[in-house]
Amino acid sequence: MLQNRIERIVLLLLVVLPLLGTLLAIYLLWECLVTWRDIAIMGGMFFVTSIGITVGYHRMLTHRSFEAHPVIRAIFLRFGSMAIQGPAVEWASIHIKHHAHSDDEDDPHSPLKSFFHAHVGWFMRGYRADIVSL
Repeated sequence: MLQNRIERIVLLLLVVLPLLGTLLAIYLLWECLVTWRDIAIMGGMFFVTSIGITVGYHRMLTHRSFEAHPVIRAIFLRFGSMAIQGPAVEWASIHIKHHAHSDDEDDPHSPLKSFFHAHVGWFMRGYRADIVSL
């Protein structure tokens, strides 16, 4: 009980503090080193990398929801790689295993082990993917 509470507080701090630090830096450096152009670039890159992960890595590779022209496939995979979440094949393999074993012992990032483990602990402990054929 106490461990779960501590893990939640640590995870909250790991998520919130960098965001607050970024917002504070933008505020303090506004018009000196940060402009609307920088905010637009940040928003655009967030959008592009999010599309790469959700459409490219998740829908196209993991679930095989659609087939894309090789050029479009390459674009989605490049956008996903810009999110720095690891190689596409490894990401998809881990996610396929997660869906096959949701919330049981073989789930790579099951929340049943702990809240912290489900979000960041599983890869901080060096989990390696069993590469499956994509």
